Amino acid sequence: MIRKENEEIILEKRTKNDIWKNLYQFPLFETIKENNSIKKVKDIAFKYNCLEQNKIKKWNIEPIKSKLSHQELLITFWLINLDKVFLNKSNYYKLKKYPMPVILDNFINKLFKLKA
Repeated sequence: MIRKENEEIILEKRTKNDIWKNLYQFPLFETIKENNSIKKVKDIAFKYNCLEQNKIKKWNIEPIKSKLSHQELLITFWLINLDKVFLNKSNYYKLKKYPMPVILDNFINKLFKLKA
């Protein structure tokens, strides 16, 4: 999840013809090995002009497992430029307006420590 300086959260609409087509997600990357992750996170932060080394934080220590019919996902969430001031009800409800996969919806609920 990336927050830009203007308080905007970056979301992408999925357009691939898969089960999550037309749902929204945070900038996404896939790796074979987790040890490649921090470099890819920095690359995404740089792409969105949000690269401040001390503002990149791994949210979950262990990957979250999500089973699909054809594969198992191991998901790690990274927070870029987020702080406690941002985690309020107003921003929570802004995010909840977008249709998202269940795993992201659960993440948002836990991150904001709120329920819809």
